[in-house]
Amino acid sequence: MWSVFGLEFHNSFQPVIIGEITSSYRGTAVEVRLRPHLLVSCFVGLWLTGIWSISALMAFALLTGRANASSTEAQAASWLALLVLAVGAPLAMWSSFWSEAKKAKRILSEAVESRSIDA
Repeated sequence: MWSVFGLEFHNSFQPVIIGEITSSYRGTAVEVRLRPHLLVSCFVGLWLTGIWSISALMAFALLTGRANASSTEAQAASWLALLVLAVGAPLAMWSSFWSEAKKAKRILSEAVESRSIDA
């Protein structure tokens, strides 16, 4: 948790961890499945649906000539904005979750003093 102006926040992209900690002759094994919290998944799904809808409308307007992008530079900027919306937003969400997932697995492994065994 971190605090801004006295309000406490936590990172919504922290994964939900489900797994087992077992001991074997090689040491302690940590087997985990990581997933986003259900509310975060629902919010991201709705948010990306809105972003992709806006992107589809922008693409339609550009392809049919209904956009106010009369110059080549304006059209290129519009296509770049479309690319950022359609690809950049999901990529940012994906990378945020997996960076937190890697941290969570490392912290859990360090907590039980195990070494990661990739299967």
